[in-house]
Amino acid sequence: MFEPPKILGDVFESMVGAVFIDGGIEKVIQVLEPLLAPFTLFIAKFNKRLFREPKDEFQQVSALVKITPKWSSYEVEVSDTVDGFMHALSTREDPKELYRVGGASATNKTPVYKLTKCEILYNNGQVLCVGFGSSKKQAERNASIRGCEWLRNQQV
Repeated sequence: MFEPPKILGDVFESMVGAVFIDGGIEKVIQVLEPLLAPFTLFIAKFNKRLFREPKDEFQQVSALVKITPKWSSYEVEVSDTVDGFMHALSTREDPKELYRVGGASATNKTPVYKLTKCEILYNNGQVLCVGFGSSKKQAERNASIRGCEWLRNQQV
């Protein structure tokens, strides 16, 4: 990656400051907009190719293998019982084995967490993959990431 010398940054900053002092913020915008607009448009276009939304990417990958997915989301309460709260979020293990569904008992001081569980369904309700998150959108993103991984492994 190219890193320009510090003096170029200092000169650019000085020129923008001089334009601001002479003409105000409107003049700075008027000068910088034509200079930076093509660059920001290029970066925005470039980033969308590199970092697509996982749900969009999953829909494209699943269309290639002729799967029509449906997202089913609902809220669950889980209490940490095994290796830690983050373990279930980062593995493919069945969450029923890692967590007790439902609240903590009065004698057991295990903390209870509210999560959104998202299942991606296909072929008349079969579960393709599961994702958890603090919101519906996050759970759908996590499920879509796992779904993309699963579909790519199936194509090998």
